[in-house]
Amino acid sequence: MYEVIKYKTENGRCLIDEFLDELIEDRSNFKLVTKIEQYINMLSAYGYQINQLFNPKASKRVDDKNGIYELRPDDVRVFYYFISEDQSYVLLHGFVKKKNKAEEEIKKAIREKKDYDRRYKDGK
Repeated sequence: MYEVIKYKTENGRCLIDEFLDELIEDRSNFKLVTKIEQYINMLSAYGYQINQLFNPKASKRVDDKNGIYELRPDDVRVFYYFISEDQSYVLLHGFVKKKNKAEEEIKKAIREKKDYDRRYKDGK
């Protein structure tokens, strides 16, 4: 099992939990929330082998320089990145994919990763 950590902003906001809460408020998203949770569980179980052992399109690298990946259940994206020292995955934030929005979200994920690295240099 790989450890999955939820990123929290400096003021303590957990962006992944906020995103899931927004989806849950609309009861029609129950299946989607369940699928997101399944993908997060599979990331924890399979780590970097999630595409080979679970779904070939489950994960995709979206920024080589910063090591940002996306978890891809349906049209939802959950960004995370790999911390090589302890093989943990940090879930940064999620969004529902829309045209021309992905670049903004990648930039946001890079800022969150840099904030996380600045505050937790040892990876925890």
